[in-house]
Amino acid sequence: LVAASQNQGLQTYDLEVQAIKMFPYRDVYYRAFSQTNLALASLLVTQRKDGQQLSPEVQQNILTLIQQSINAGRTATSIAPLTAFNWNNLSAVYRSLIGFGENADKFTLLTSQQALALDPNNPQQYIDYGGVYYQLGNYDEAMNVYLQLERDNLLDWVEGTDVYNQLINKIKNDESIGTVNVLEVALKLKGPIVFEGSVEGSFAPT
Repeated sequence: LVAASQNQGLQTYDLEVQAIKMFPYRDVYYRAFSQTNLALASLLVTQRKDGQQLSPEVQQNILTLIQQSINAGRTATSIAPLTAFNWNNLSAVYRSLIGFGENADKFTLLTSQQALALDPNNPQQYIDYGGVYYQLGNYDEAMNVYLQLERDNLLDWVEGTDVYNQLINKIKNDESIGTVNVLEVALKLKGPIVFEGSVEGSFAPT
C-alpha cells in the first residue's frame, strides 16, 4: 500500500506478487494485482512519444499485463464469488477494453450485472451498470436501469432532487467515457483482442 501510494508501480507489482504467494486465497490481493497490471499497461502506452511506434517487446508486455489483469480479476471472483467488489473490479477491467477486445462489452455487462445482483441496495451499482449501456450508446437501456432506483425505493440514497439529471451528468462527466482509452494505440497495433468463455469460464484474450 505504501508503494502504491507513492506511485511506485514496479515495486507495487513485486510486493503484490509476493503477497499472493504468501496468501494465495486472499481475494483482495488478486483484486489489487489486477488493477496494478492494468495501470502498468496504461503507463507503458503513455510513455510512447509522438510519431513513434511501440516496439514489439513493449506491445507484448502490454498485452501480457492486460491478460494478467483479467486473470487476477477472475481469480478474485473465484475465491470470493459473493463479494460484489470483485465483480466491480472485473467489470472495470473489461470496460477499459471496450472497443478493442471482442466481447469485452458483453463481459462488462455480465460482470456489472453480477455485482448489482450481489449488492442491490447500493445505488452506485445501478449507476455503474447503467453507465456501461450509456457508454455503448444504448441510452434507452441505460434509463431503464436508472428507473430501477425508483422502483426499488433507492431515490433517497442519491443526493439532490433531480435524480435523472444527476445520473446523466455523472456519466457525462466521467472521464472514462467518451475519451480515448490509453490502451488504444497498443491494442490497435496488435489487432483486436478476442475473449472467450462465459462468466464462469475463461476470459483471457487469445
